[in-house]
Amino acid sequence: MNLRSIKDAIFPRTCLCCGRRLMPAERHVCLGCVAGMARPSPHTDPRDSRLARMFWNTFPVEGVAVAFQYVPDDVVHGIISRMKYYRPDADLCRYAGQLMAQEEVPARILAEGEVLLPVPVTPSRRRKRGFNQSEELCRGISEVTGLPAVMDVFTRQEYTVSQASTAHHRKTGNAGGFLLGDIGCLTERHVVLIDDIITTGATVRACLETLRDIPGIKISVLAFCRTQR
Repeated sequence: MNLRSIKDAIFPRTCLCCGRRLMPAERHVCLGCVAGMARPSPHTDPRDSRLARMFWNTFPVEGVAVAFQYVPDDVVHGIISRMKYYRPDADLCRYAGQLMAQEEVPARILAEGEVLLPVPVTPSRRRKRGFNQSEELCRGISEVTGLPAVMDVFTRQEYTVSQASTAHHRKTGNAGGFLLGDIGCLTERHVVLIDDIITTGATVRACLETLRDIPGIKISVLAFCRTQR
C-alpha cells in the first residue's frame, strides 16, 4: 500500500462538489462530476464566436474560448467558489488548468499559442488569497501542453482610479491599473491570456488595452468558464 492509499484510508478525500469519496487517481473532483460539467459546443469557432466578437472593438483577438459554462449551484460554480472565495486552494486551480487544457475548444487555441500570460491581480488580492488563481491555472495548463508561462511581466496596481479619470488611464495604457515590465518575451509572440471567469469582459478588455501596443503581438483569450448572460 503506497503513501497516498494510506492517507486516503485514514483521512478520506471527498469530491468538493458531490461529497463522494475520491478514488486514488482522482483529484478534488470525482470523474462523475467532471463529466457533468457544462461545456460550450465542441463546434464553437474560437476565431469567430459571439464571445470573440465582444473584444473586437478593443483588439483583433486571434480567438476566445472558455472551457466550461458557469451555472449557479453546479459543479463549475463549486470549483470557482473554492478557487477564489471559500478556502482558496492553489492546487485546485492548477488542477482546473489541467482540465482546461484537455477540453476540445480550448485545445485549439493552445495549439497555436506560444506563451501563457495570466491576468494579474492586485497585491491586496494576492495577499488575501495567498496566490493569483490565473497564475495557478497557467501552471496547470503548462503541465499538460508544455507552453511556457510568463508570470512577472504583467502586473496590477491597487485600483483606486475614479470613474471620471478612467478615460485618461485607458489612453495612457493603464486601464484598470495594469502595468507592463520588460515586454521582450511578448514581442512578436502569440500570447494566450488566461483568466478564471469571464462575465462582462471588462477585465479582459482592460488587459487588451494594455497589451495591444506591444510590437507584433497576437493575443488569444482563454478562461476556465463564462457566466451565462
